[in-house]
Amino acid sequence: MKPIVTFLLLFLTNLCLQAQTKINFEEFSIGDNERSSLKKEVKFDLDEIPTFLVIECVAPSINPFNEYNSLINHRLINANIEVDYSGSFFSYFDTEAKNHTVVNAQYKDENDQWKTTGKLVFYIPNSFLIKGENTLTFLNEDNDQRYIDDYFITEISLHKINRKATDSYDDYRCGSNE
Repeated sequence: MKPIVTFLLLFLTNLCLQAQTKINFEEFSIGDNERSSLKKEVKFDLDEIPTFLVIECVAPSINPFNEYNSLINHRLINANIEVDYSGSFFSYFDTEAKNHTVVNAQYKDENDQWKTTGKLVFYIPNSFLIKGENTLTFLNEDNDQRYIDDYFITEISLHKINRKATDSYDDYRCGSNE
């Protein structure tokens, strides 16, 4: 019985280590709302620097018209907006100016809870990363514009991609490295 318990313990430990791609943080919103922040920092540690890092952020109320910028270790990065358009829902509303329509990749489910297919995805080169603590800073949109759309970050996942010596540049495989 003891070898089985040891095997299960090792298996569960390995499973937990494989699943540790999520960053623990308190959900937040960025924008000009009184409960939002103009910027927010999230810290994460890297034991080693990967070839490149993909940071995936679940972002309810993301407006596909906007451009989202952030900083990684004080270096500017752009977010790619990823939305599943097949069968997705969008909510539309006009701002008080009536010439600016906000389109959010979100919907409310039957329990009146916000759901989304929208994500912000950052592709970070290894030259932007440091071994140890790294800081990802989410920035507000242009503070000089009249209408700033709030967006929320509810989940952040890290995907470390490492190039192997056997990978050639035209044959890069990233699915097996996560």
